Amino acid sequence: MADSGNFLEKRAHERFQISIEAEITFGGEGMECTAIDISKGGAKVRLKRDPFKNVVLSIAPFGELSGDIVWKDDEYVGIKFHGDQGRLPEIIETIVANARKR
Repeated sequence: MADSGNFLEKRAHERFQISIEAEITFGGEGMECTAIDISKGGAKVRLKRDPFKNVVLSIAPFGELSGDIVWKDDEYVGIKFHGDQGRLPEIIETIVANARKR
């Protein structure tokens, strides 16, 4: 096991420490952030808010379901719905019934 004092940097490009206000865009929607470091190969940014919290899934014509993204992979995300949605069971039942008709 490697000793943390002997850790070798394995990055392909030298990183430079900065602290610059910036904006990052997710699917056309911008969010304020701070660029913390940068290199020829990429950047580290600090987000002002967690883009995975308080998302809204809109399924027309059934309505909106709020929740948090709890997992992701290259192509999919999993949303855990917030528990305070009184009509949630009814909405889910209606969505499932309509999907089965297709």
